[in-house]
Amino acid sequence: MRVFIYHIINDIYSNVRKEIIMIVITGATGKAGSQIANLLLEKGEEIRVVGRSEERLNPFKEKGAEIALGDQGDTTFLTGAFSNADIVYLLLPPKMDTDNVRAYYNCMGDVAVSAIEQSGIQKVVFLSSLGAELESGTGPVLGLHDVEEKIKALQDVDIAVLRPG
Repeated sequence: MRVFIYHIINDIYSNVRKEIIMIVITGATGKAGSQIANLLLEKGEEIRVVGRSEERLNPFKEKGAEIALGDQGDTTFLTGAFSNADIVYLLLPPKMDTDNVRAYYNCMGDVAVSAIEQSGIQKVVFLSSLGAELESGTGPVLGLHDVEEKIKALQDVDIAVLRPG
């Protein structure tokens, strides 16, 4: 999956390749995010990794990444993390221990959309889920469906939605 996502980020936006300043990777300490971050660093890309644990982000810093340490549910923090960047790889951290997963994803999606708008990000690669294209019958995935719709409604933002299965 890491090579596929790298190609999405690299190939879809190859027309702005020389203008890319920074790629922001959310969920950088997780399985998918860490693989993408490491691959981009290996390719010499400038990246900023977002996460809550400085200890877990430091290996990326040692390889040349900027780190943004904070809570992805905080609009002010996330807007700052997205500032002066061109592309965001957006992964919403799962939280299955909540009473209302859909409401959680909607809240996190609202924060992400606000941060995208306020920071001026124009390109987003959103890691969603298989089934998020459906409006009903998918349980917790409905929250990701809602977030996809919010992201797709952004004006003047190029969107790539990934739905691994």
